[in-house]
Amino acid sequence: MTNLKKSLKQQPGKRQYWLIAAVIVLGSILAFFILRPASTTGQKKQGEPVTQAHAESEQQHNDAHAGGPDEDQDENHDENYKTEISLSPAQLAAQHITLDVVKTGSITATTRLPARLLVNADQQAHVSAGFAGRVEQVFVQTGQQVKAGQALASLLVPELIDLQTNLHVLQAQLQLAKSTYTQEKQLWQQGISAKQDYLQAQNAYTQANIAVQAAQSRLKAYGASASSQGRFILKSPLSGVISSKDLVVGESIQASEQLFVIDQLNQLWLEFVLPDQLINVINPDERLIVEVNRGGALQTYRARLISLAPSADVQTGRMLARAVLDNPQQQLRPNMQVVVQVPQAGNNTTGLMVQTAAIQQIDQQDVVFVASRKMSTGDHSQDQAHTDQLHFVPRPVQLGQKSNDQQSNDQQWVEIRAGLQAGEQYAAQGSFILKSELEKGEAAHEH
Repeated sequence: MTNLKKSLKQQPGKRQYWLIAAVIVLGSILAFFILRPASTTGQKKQGEPVTQAHAESEQQHNDAHAGGPDEDQDENHDENYKTEISLSPAQLAAQHITLDVVKTGSITATTRLPARLLVNADQQAHVSAGFAGRVEQVFVQTGQQVKAGQALASLLVPELIDLQTNLHVLQAQLQLAKSTYTQEKQLWQQGISAKQDYLQAQNAYTQANIAVQAAQSRLKAYGASASSQGRFILKSPLSGVISSKDLVVGESIQASEQLFVIDQLNQLWLEFVLPDQLINVINPDERLIVEVNRGGALQTYRARLISLAPSADVQTGRMLARAVLDNPQQQLRPNMQVVVQVPQAGNNTTGLMVQTAAIQQIDQQDVVFVASRKMSTGDHSQDQAHTDQLHFVPRPVQLGQKSNDQQSNDQQWVEIRAGLQAGEQYAAQGSFILKSELEKGEAAHEH
């Protein structure tokens, strides 16, 4: 009985154990079937981008060997972009583009020195009033072009008022003296008045006339009229540019005070320092070439040496030289930094030459536009005409010395050390137009 009771007490514990075990097994089976489809689906979803990435990798690999679609497109674009410019003879004439051939000649060696442009002080005007006054109006501004005789400012001058008033008084006295003289002359001729009275009246009339003329001359010397009511118009003595203006409306000015500076820019001074080795070889009236870089295009001007400083610089021991440069289009301005070519007498070289105007810069490289002639068939419906085209290609060159034409003072030449051959045709004048057309094509290519 005792064992049976113990057995009955142990049975509920075993039963509980088996129930727990059964629940665990059933839960595991259920979890397996629930989670298995989700895992499989996830693998498929994860496999899709892998497959796509693999496909893209293979495509990129194939594109790399085949040049790639983008690269093919760029290559096609590069094929459409041309580095040459084709023009007909009519277009060349319309654009004022002239041709020349590469020549062999003698070039005078030159030394390139830094220089500075200055106002020609011999063609400059300092404008001032000859008396004190007050500014009523100013008609011009700094930098404005003016003509000789053009009004610059209007001044109210007390001294001028006194001069004009005095002139009016003298003119009235002159009329009185003239009337007295006429009357005394008639009385003397009729024998009524003594000759002495006539002579006194004549003398008074003469003195009054002299006084009026003196007052008028004084006003004329000031540049004023008798009817200006004390107002004086300050005028430009020459044609030029207002480079300085030192007055405003309402300001009181003093006699001889500088009010305007007017510069004539059609001719400028060029100053540069000569090294020791050139002091004894440069000659008066030496012809010089001046280089000016304007927007990447090299422009050349001619200058003439006019003087050397009487003594060398105390600190450097170098000599200051001055030349005069014609500037008819007024493209150059004072204080611009330029380069001057000083010829070395007796130092000549022989080599290939082109005109200096033919040199252009593209991507910081000196180039010459070389011309080649090709025949292109035109419209066959129009008598099968053939259009003679010239094709220009920019060719990099290496420059040497620059020189003047010995027979023409207006032509400059530059030595070509590499890049061209004798007899090749090139664009001499107007090559900057070809450069502009080429840059337009590059801009379109970038877009």
